[in-house]
Parts: sequence; C-alpha cells; structure tokens
Amino acid sequence: MPIIEAKGLRKRYGSFEALKGIDFEVQEGKVVALVGPNGAGKTTTLKILSGFLRPTEGKVSIMGKDPWSHPELKKDVAYILDRPNFPPHVKVKDFLREAALMVGEAPDVGEEYLKALGLQEYAQSSFSKLSAGNMQKFAIAVALLRRPKLVVADEPSSNLDPGARAQLYDLIIKLRKENGTTFFISSHVLTEMEKVADEVIIMAEGQIKAQAPLGQLASSLSGSSFRITTDKPELLAEALKGQVVEGKVVIGEQSASLSTIDEAAKRVGARIISVERVGSSLDEIFKKLVGEE
Repeated sequence: MPIIEAKGLRKRYGSFEALKGIDFEVQEGKVVALVGPNGAGKTTTLKILSGFLRPTEGKVSIMGKDPWSHPELKKDVAYILDRPNFPPHVKVKDFLREAALMVGEAPDVGEEYLKALGLQEYAQSSFSKLSAGNMQKFAIAVALLRRPKLVVADEPSSNLDPGARAQLYDLIIKLRKENGTTFFISSHVLTEMEKVADEVIIMAEGQIKAQAPLGQLASSLSGSSFRITTDKPELLAEALKGQVVEGKVVIGEQSASLSTIDEAAKRVGARIISVERVGSSLDEIFKKLVGEE
C-alpha cells in the first residue's frame, strides 16, 4: 500500500486553478522529489498533504487514511515548511528539549540531529542569533524528533549553503536506510535531487509532466545521440540522414545503431575515427518537460 496516494487533486483559488486533477503515489521507504518551477503547484500539493488546505476536488490518503479525519496521523508525519518561525529570545537547546518532551522522547534526543546538521555550536544561542540557513536546519531537527514514518518537506534546502545541503542529504539517506523513513520533498532543482531521490515527480502549471525512478527518467527522456568523427562527414551524414555539426556527424540514437553506422560507413567508403554517445543532462530534461526551452 502506498504511504501517500493522491487521486484527481484539484485546487482552485477563484478562477485560478493551481492543481489540475493530479494523481500520484509515494511508496513506503522511498525518497521522492516533487520538482517544478516556481508556480508549478508544489507548495499547494504539500499543503494539502499536510492538512493546511483542502482540495477543491479529489482525494488524498496518508497511510491509507484521510488526513483531515485522522488527526492521530500527525504523530507519524513530520512537516517541514519553507519559512520556519521560532520564538526569537528562546535558546535553541531549551526549545529542543521541550519539543522532545512534548512528543514523548528523551530530552537529549535532539542532540544527535544538531550534530548531524552541524548545529552543536549554536545550542546555547537564541533564535534571534541564527541565520536563515541555520533556522531551516533547526526546523529539520525539530521535525525529526518524533522519529516520523513520513517526512513532507517544502524546499528544505532553500536557505542552505552547499556544505549544509550535503549534511541534509547525508541525514536523509541515513534515516531512510536505518529507519525506513519515507521522504516527500519539493524542490525547483532537479539536479540537486539526483543525489538523494529514488523517484521524481515533475510538475508544471498544476499538472504532473512525468513520474519515474530517476534513472528511468534520464534514460527514457534523455534524447541521446551519436556524434561520429569520420574522414567523410558529409557523405556519412547523407547516408544516415543525420547532420554535420562542427565537423562531426550527429544522429539521434533512435534513428541509428552502431551496426547501422558501420554499414553506412562501408557503403560510402568512410573511415570511422570515433563514435561518441551523448545524452541530455538532467537539467535539459527538466527544461524540456516544463517547457522552459
């Protein structure tokens, strides 16, 4: 059974339709990235999953239950917002201890997350002294206190520097491996999710454009091509119905194979010097799917 299931989700704000009937599933124990440009509908989707918004149409289930009818789900689900807010004059360590006690954990349980996220030196600081990036990291630490089965996170790395992002991804991988924690993470950077996600859902304009394991997405949509170095590029390009680009013959992988390239070269008397298979980058795939080209 999927840990998250959404069917026919629509959300309208007056005449504007933010979500246009989307369907998706998230399997337990996976790290799934919801990726799309600003305005794609990612935050609206996460707010519906979090119980902050009700859909105009459609259904959502978390662990097989309606999140609005089953408030007990909150003990197993952690939500990380993109703009966390904490009382400015309270010390980090004091807040963390109280938060741990409130969810039935030992008061010092949060220290492992402070260490994992590089926050130990700020334990005695008040929130007013923390940068936006450290506030974001602390929000992640608080969300993980209850040892949730599912973490829903809205752009959790948005305020983090590269080092802090690496710490966050290492922690996600560790929790998934050791505890089987499921993560559903929104981001606007597909290449960033390559480091951690098992599966990607790509959104644009309130619609899902693709959902697949990351490797499958890359292989099925990469638009790979062959670039052939030869002593007779014009003749070989004509034989293969390809193009000559910067002195090399370029032909789509779907239109040729190594054997057909070899046969065509023999027909026109061309000598093959090298054959290079080139695929689109994840960034190019993302732009193609969301219409940014």
